Amino acid sequence: MSAKITDAVYQREPAWHGEGTVVEEDLRTWDEVREHLVIDWDIEQRPVHVGGVRVPNFFAATRTDNDKVLAINSNSYSLIGVEAFGRFVERSMTEQTATWDAFNIIDEGMAMCATIKLDEPMMVPGDPSPVFPYIGFSNRIDAKGSLVADPTAIRQVCWNTNSLFLIAAGDSGWVTSFRHTGGLDMSTASDEVAQTIKLCRQAFLGFGGLARELAEATISVPKFVDRWLPIRQHMSDSTVTRVNHKRDAFNGALTGPRGVERHDSAWGVLQAAVDAYQYSFPVHNGDVGREKRTYSMIKARIGGGLSPEESNRSDDLRRAYSIVLDMAAV
Repeated sequence: MSAKITDAVYQREPAWHGEGTVVEEDLRTWDEVREHLVIDWDIEQRPVHVGGVRVPNFFAATRTDNDKVLAINSNSYSLIGVEAFGRFVERSMTEQTATWDAFNIIDEGMAMCATIKLDEPMMVPGDPSPVFPYIGFSNRIDAKGSLVADPTAIRQVCWNTNSLFLIAAGDSGWVTSFRHTGGLDMSTASDEVAQTIKLCRQAFLGFGGLARELAEATISVPKFVDRWLPIRQHMSDSTVTRVNHKRDAFNGALTGPRGVERHDSAWGVLQAAVDAYQYSFPVHNGDVGREKRTYSMIKARIGGGLSPEESNRSDDLRRAYSIVLDMAAV
């Protein structure tokens, strides 16, 4: 797995690569995060010259410590450096129960990302893994990405987990993103993200009761598999192979080390379905552990209590959610 970490701060739990600073106390402000970063530079825009001649309508995104040019952007592009990104995340965290779980400067400053923990993790009876209510943030200083905020299950600690976060955000239907244009109002943008955070907290707290009901409900695993991943007559051999691959991934998640004690509980089946979907539909190489514990199913309840059928998330995951709720009759 690729790290590309230039500097990082993590709350209590280190990242897999062992880089960055790990702190034991809660980090509630950008100033508290900034204290633990060893960098003494930011990124600013400077004029572009070729052969001593100024190039109009373009600027260079440049590190202030070594004058390294990280990107060339047009004047219509609004640069968001490290300090501006940190302040944006801080303004979005209107609730003081939220803390910074991870902050990373990646690839010499080309990108930066943060993971915010809204509350303490939820534990569901019989499930050894905590469910983390995260909000992820991501930013680039070139024209290849937007300023992004999204509810997530991914603790961003490296280049690859940042990339995985952005892929998931693109499919989630709940992402809040802002183009780096001259008209971008950072204050208004952070207020919008603050509303998303508020909805996420409400959804997470409301989901706790449902999760416990699912943990107590028993369903037939074979019947769930037949409904979720059916093998029908007249399917081509290649299609049957793909379905069997998904079934194997589900069964592996159900009985694996991250599985729930009661494999036939509705919560255990749903967790296995989500894990299989996220990491085997298609397969994502890399470590699987605490950093990737999911709460994707919560997204179906964000924003006015949308049902799975009304959300625009993946059909595989939406159907799994719907089938489990139907079989558990909750």
